[in-house]
Amino acid sequence: MSYETKLVWDMPGLIKEILAFAADAGEIWYRGHKFHDYYLEPSAYRYSPFQIDSKNIEIESILAARSAMIHISETRILENDLNWLCYLQHNRLPTRLLDWTFEFQVALYFAFEDHLQNKADAGSLPCLWAFRPKKFMQGLSDFINDRSEATPLGIDPDNCAKVTEKILADTQPKDASFISQFDNEHPGLLKDMYVPFFSPYVNERAKLQGGCFIRFPLLNARKLEKWFIEHRLENFVQQNKTHFSNCLVKFVFIHPSKMKNDLSMLNLKTSRIYPEVENIALSIKKRYFET
Repeated sequence: MSYETKLVWDMPGLIKEILAFAADAGEIWYRGHKFHDYYLEPSAYRYSPFQIDSKNIEIESILAARSAMIHISETRILENDLNWLCYLQHNRLPTRLLDWTFEFQVALYFAFEDHLQNKADAGSLPCLWAFRPKKFMQGLSDFINDRSEATPLGIDPDNCAKVTEKILADTQPKDASFISQFDNEHPGLLKDMYVPFFSPYVNERAKLQGGCFIRFPLLNARKLEKWFIEHRLENFVQQNKTHFSNCLVKFVFIHPSKMKNDLSMLNLKTSRIYPEVENIALSIKKRYFET
């Protein structure tokens, strides 16, 4: 079994399924989608220029951001390109990062955001993805070192041990600084690999929303059609099920209106997910000026 799709009718059913998936798993990451048929792919994958020239587009977009945002005080703590990608990801610039959260409540907010604001498309079914990063990283280690695979993930056999020892040995996602240092010491070695990592602090929004990410591979324009489709995370897991069993599950909500009512007990508010001054001001305005 690679990954399962489970149908969920209510909050108790979701909690039961999450507890079953999390048993003996340690850390779980979550991601909410407004539509159950959205792929697990980073936003940059959907743009033709990035598909054709992903490495240069990424470099140039970071350089442009560094120049244009030099006056923004919170960017001063962004010491490396990977932290910049985290920052830009949380400010809606397309990147090859897929962001996750440790809190399933936060992921549920993103899944049901349109329903909570009464603007959901008729018939739309949200979903929640749950991911076991340590299980996935163990699978990556086995996959990379499986000599029956032809140069798995594009890593030369001579470098397989280097990747598994430094990045995957304890199956614990490293922080952005560690990954950036490895990238500097071994340029290009991880370009074709999925890299789960966390960014301890980029800004307040990233901190509250979770701060954990998967960096996806750079795209290869010479074999783009196959490369692009296969590198969606759920497809990669499905096609390599012997290595990635039980690291990913998808919960589809069959009755969103019922789940919306159940969500009230979680006290999910826009100001918690988007903690900018504007949202706080709007909350005060609503409380004192519009009642």
